Amino acid sequence: MIHSHEEYTNRDLRDAVWPDTELSGASFTGCSFQGADLEGLSTKGCLFTDCDFSFARLQGSLHLRSSFVNCRFSGASLFGAVFRDCKAVGSNFAGAVLTGLEIFGGNFSFSIWEGCSLKKMDFRGCNLNSANFAEADLEKAVLSACNLRQAVVRGANLKGADLRGAAIGGMDLKSARMQNTKIDLEQAVLLAESLGAKLE
Repeated sequence: MIHSHEEYTNRDLRDAVWPDTELSGASFTGCSFQGADLEGLSTKGCLFTDCDFSFARLQGSLHLRSSFVNCRFSGASLFGAVFRDCKAVGSNFAGAVLTGLEIFGGNFSFSIWEGCSLKKMDFRGCNLNSANFAEADLEKAVLSACNLRQAVVRGANLKGADLRGAAIGGMDLKSARMQNTKIDLEQAVLLAESLGAKLE
């Protein structure tokens, strides 16, 4: 059984028995949750480091101020999951089911969303520094007030996305598909300069 405020290292927890849906202050390092049924799980202030959530069922799960550092979510179902003020630095979400996922703030720097379907996703105010959105579908996504410095958007669909107020230094928007993309004046200047325009 898994308990709050306990530490778990290099454990196979795929068949763990969850006594209830609430977990607080627990720490997991190098643990495997592959294919685990974590539907409806609620975590608060938990730390997951180098954990594998591949093909885990996390539908409707709620995470408050929890950290998922360098974790893998390939094939996992995050349908309707909520991450509020969480950290997911370096975590890989490529190949995950992200329909209905809600993210409220937090630090997702160096996270990987390559090829993900993120249409209409609201990342407002998130730290996405150096995140990888290559080939991702971000059509009509809300990225306003995000830290997108050095983010990779090669081949990404940014049609109708809202980038206003986001920090985009070092972000190569030339490599993304942009149509009706909302940008502010400062961003427009940066984009024009990146295309070789000389503003006087």
